[in-house]
Amino acid sequence: MTVLRTLGSLLLEGSTLTRPKPLLVLAFLAMEGPTARRALAELFFHEAADPRDSLATALRHLRREGAIVEASGATCSVAETVRVDARMLLAAFDAFRYADVERAYTGPFLETLELTHGPEAETWMFETREAIAARVRTASLHLAGDALVQARLEDARDHLRRALRVRGAPEFEPDELGTAFRLAERLQLPESAQLRATAQGYGLPVEAPLRPVRGASVGDAAILHRATRFVGRRRELDRLARFIEGGAKVVSIVGLGGVGKTRLALRFAQRCEADVLRFPDGVTVVAFDGAPGDVDVSAHVSRRLVPGGRTHDLAALCAALASERRFVVLDNVEHVREASAFVDAVSRRCPDVTLLLTSRRRLGVEAEHVLDLDGLDMAGAAIGRSDAATLFTERAVRVGYPHEAADRDRDTIDELCRQLGGHALAIELAAAWTRLLSVAEIAATLRAGLELLDDGPVDGPTRHRAVTAALAPSVALLDPREARCLGALATFEGSFAFDAATAVAGASLPIMARLVDQALVRSMGGGLGRFELHPVLREYVRESTSSDVLRAAELQHRRFYAAVVARSAVSMRSSPAAVLDRLELDLPDVVVALRRALEADPVAGVVMAKNLVVDADMLQARPTGTDLLTLAESAVDHAEMTGDLDGARSLLVKIANARRVLRRDPTAATETYRRALEMAERTGDRHALVMLNAILGTSMYEVDAELAARHLDAAEELAGDDPLLVCEVLQRRGYVATRMDAWRDVRAINERAVVLTTSLLERGEGDPQRVASLHYFCLHNLGGALDSLGAVEESLDVRHRALAFAESRGQRLWSAYARHEIASGLADAGRREEAAPYVRDAVRAFRAIGAAEDLALLERQATEWGIDLDQGDHEDPPTDAA
Repeated sequence: MTVLRTLGSLLLEGSTLTRPKPLLVLAFLAMEGPTARRALAELFFHEAADPRDSLATALRHLRREGAIVEASGATCSVAETVRVDARMLLAAFDAFRYADVERAYTGPFLETLELTHGPEAETWMFETREAIAARVRTASLHLAGDALVQARLEDARDHLRRALRVRGAPEFEPDELGTAFRLAERLQLPESAQLRATAQGYGLPVEAPLRPVRGASVGDAAILHRATRFVGRRRELDRLARFIEGGAKVVSIVGLGGVGKTRLALRFAQRCEADVLRFPDGVTVVAFDGAPGDVDVSAHVSRRLVPGGRTHDLAALCAALASERRFVVLDNVEHVREASAFVDAVSRRCPDVTLLLTSRRRLGVEAEHVLDLDGLDMAGAAIGRSDAATLFTERAVRVGYPHEAADRDRDTIDELCRQLGGHALAIELAAAWTRLLSVAEIAATLRAGLELLDDGPVDGPTRHRAVTAALAPSVALLDPREARCLGALATFEGSFAFDAATAVAGASLPIMARLVDQALVRSMGGGLGRFELHPVLREYVRESTSSDVLRAAELQHRRFYAAVVARSAVSMRSSPAAVLDRLELDLPDVVVALRRALEADPVAGVVMAKNLVVDADMLQARPTGTDLLTLAESAVDHAEMTGDLDGARSLLVKIANARRVLRRDPTAATETYRRALEMAERTGDRHALVMLNAILGTSMYEVDAELAARHLDAAEELAGDDPLLVCEVLQRRGYVATRMDAWRDVRAINERAVVLTTSLLERGEGDPQRVASLHYFCLHNLGGALDSLGAVEESLDVRHRALAFAESRGQRLWSAYARHEIASGLADAGRREEAAPYVRDAVRAFRAIGAAEDLALLERQATEWGIDLDQGDHEDPPTDAA
């Protein structure tokens, strides 16, 4: 067995290998798990002439030492014969062996390594260093508190000094700062004065009277210290700490069954267990799982709190607790009828008792502070996995899932965790099926229902052996009207506004308030006035709601969103950006409603598709996924079958545009344009004939120049003196001139087209979507001509006009193009600092839209320009007033 030393040094014991880069790669693999070779090359060798070759050299050194293994040459991981001191320290911390943690820490992580390995690698080193050192400090604070309880004052002082002097540790979190300060005061350390000043700076109470510490041990250690590792929830733990530091006496963790309320409460109770000066009378956990709804709460609690297990009535119990400073967890109290009265009485009569409750509903008492608990974090860092993916991987490994497969399956695991909404119990139960199924098969099976999630561990609580068992008690608390409303709300696919809930489910404000308070519906906050159901709950409710209720709700859902889309089509002329913003929020449900409409009433479905795809231009203005494109294709078939050739043709043009611009599939786009032209010839629509001949004249230019010229000539002849049709032809002539590098012709053509489209926009003539598209792309092409002619400032002015117009129309893709072009012009002029915010915002937009090729090009250019894409993520993007 070989040991890799990373704490205070970097060396592989028993090896002659001293080169830092191979050892750094080994340390990364040890801490982060199996990693793709590509990721390692980009992380540690990005400045090398050939990053992959440099990585291969480093891996050869490690292979000679038997330190790594490789799976199919694509993924690397640490060999089982290598032990890592930092990993052993973290394992000791997770097992609450705090003395072992102190002994294992011989210095900061990779302390001797020079930080010259690129920003991402340095960020990983700093974050890992701080995370390890923070755990060491926490361990020392626990040991100091334990020693103080046992009256070993010198040991307590020694451990506290260690905690205060841990090298590499980040600044104190408020809860640990309060613990350290109170311990220093009690132990009369000189550092207490500085800690007091720091605590005051955080706004923490520092004048609380110090009381003698009782030697009471926590009788709930077996409950607090669970066998499986606690994952994530840092933000939630910090928020609970802020509640307590702010003087809250009643805090409720409210959420769905199985979302992780109990684990979070017990994890926080572990922190409070160490804070013996704030809670000298200890931490007590009182579980109500399995207790009847009419349980005598005072008697139930007093059996845990009172020595000898004697029971007391409420008055006697409050009298016994009145002088205590104790932290009490009341777990699973949602069904207990007297819970609110009990909590209200204790909060009023026992000023130094702090109650932490877990519940599926708010209690509604005056002193209550509420932490609404949702799923685990599903947004992983650039390096490492999200909390949800980490939980899935760790639980899967326990049943035999190979650890090295986690990197291979990373995207599928992330998608599965999103599918389950980060629901902790659902993720654990899904992970258990990796003993039989691939991750992709698990995800596919769960899309058809929740059956896989009804087979949990036999040694777990009954409520945690199946997702349905965890969710059923929450739904059982509803009255029939509320249950019917919840069943109808399960027809929504995404978030929804209150007017939608009213139209589809007959929801009233009191019913919505009760569903929110029961954690069955989530209010999204942020002033949006929108709601959503957790995806796991939504599927459970769908499966348990009567078919009659669901059918009626689906009909109302389809009618409601058809009306929304129809109103949006009318409003596009006056306020396109606002219309697109609302449609984007509703898009998951609009897509579902369109699918249902095409199935149940094809004529109405085609009308809805035209309103959405043609009038609102959603395929191009706010592109997302392939669902809407597929439905638009289906709508074309229905339109053609019912004789609506104009509708079919207009849809085909939008589909072809999406294939050409977003999918980068010119062959498929050309075939779609041809099909649209055939329909235009059958109907004799002059405008359509001009537009489609002009489009085909340019799209076929590279393949068949003679045929392309015939299309353009036909378009010009048909256009006559109609300004919109002339613009159609001008834009395509300009494209041909571009291919011939005739830049002065390109400039003249597009300047004329911009004048014409500006006039059309001002007079409100022509198809507004088509005029807007021509205007933007003529500006786009004019800017390109000016660039090629060396007129940089004129080009930038035109690009800014294009950006302002795109933003006024709410066109996200056009805005991204314009920002990219502005950035290119600025960078080429040597003004890279000005270019940086435009680059970053365009990158964000291309990622959101899924424009992979545009994104890849811009990322390459950003590297060439020396622009760091990770900086400025929270800056407001530059804007151009319309």
